Amino acid sequence: INHKVCRALQAVSPLQCAENPMQAPVAFKDFHVSVLTEEDGVIETQIRVTVSSKMTGSVFEKVLSKHIAAAQPLPGFRRLK
Repeated sequence: INHKVCRALQAVSPLQCAENPMQAPVAFKDFHVSVLTEEDGVIETQIRVTVSSKMTGSVFEKVLSKHIAAAQPLPGFRRLK
């Protein structure tokens, strides 16, 4: 991980960036973040965020209900009687 990526990760997590971390997992209350780096002549950084299905469903329901409330009414249909 180069210093620019390290600074970006520190901004969003308490990840401690070392000189050459191979895997640095960080656990939060509702999700898990891990950073993987491979060195085969090229440095490749992968960031994986694992979120529980319960949290995903909760966020989906909130977003869907906001979209439904903000949607334009369809011609010929009433929202409420």
